[in-house]
Parts: sequence; C-alpha cells; structure tokens
Amino acid sequence: WFVHAHGGFALAWILLFIAQASLVRGQRTGLHRRVGPVLLPLALLIWAFSEPRLRRLCLILATAGIASWGGAWGLVRLAAGT
Repeated sequence: WFVHAHGGFALAWILLFIAQASLVRGQRTGLHRRVGPVLLPLALLIWAFSEPRLRRLCLILATAGIASWGGAWGLVRLAAGT
C-alpha cells in the first residue's frame, strides 16, 4: 500500500502541475494562484512516502535550493543598494 500511496500522490502532483500550466496558458492566473499552494503539501506527501535514501537526497537538494535562492536574493538586494 505504501508504493500505491506514493504513486497516487505523485500522479496527482503531475496532473496538478499540467493543470497549472494550462491555467496560465488560458490566462486564468487567479485560479492558478489559488490552486498553486496545494502543490507543496502534495509534494511533501510524496516525499513522506518515498524511500529513506530518496528522502535524504530530496532534503539535500532542497537545502541547496534554499541556499542558492537566499544567495540570489542577497545579490538582488546588493545590486539594488538596499
């Protein structure tokens, strides 16, 4: 059942991702913004039902992503002089 839960959550995430792109293409950005926050909890559920080694890799990649965005934000602020 564990694999089925992971697969179901992953399929739902992919379908929502495609729906999000379609909403933007159809210029329905208001609905796109309301649906968007659903993707994060769904991604966390996929992560929770994954293999421990994969969870560790996801954690490393997320940490690296957060660090790189923090660095990018710092560069933007530095360039703006604030």
